[in-house]
Amino acid sequence: MALTFIQIAVALAAITVLTRRRWLLWGSVGAAAAGILAAASAFLL
Repeated sequence: MALTFIQIAVALAAITVLTRRRWLLWGSVGAAAAGILAAASAFLL
């Protein structure tokens, strides 16, 4: 599940670069944060 969030973040970041939409950047940051939290919780539990 964490890998999925990281992949979504990378895809949104790529779209952000192409479209220069600021709100997509925050969506990418949110997806990356969710992926990092999911990976950390899986690692620690």
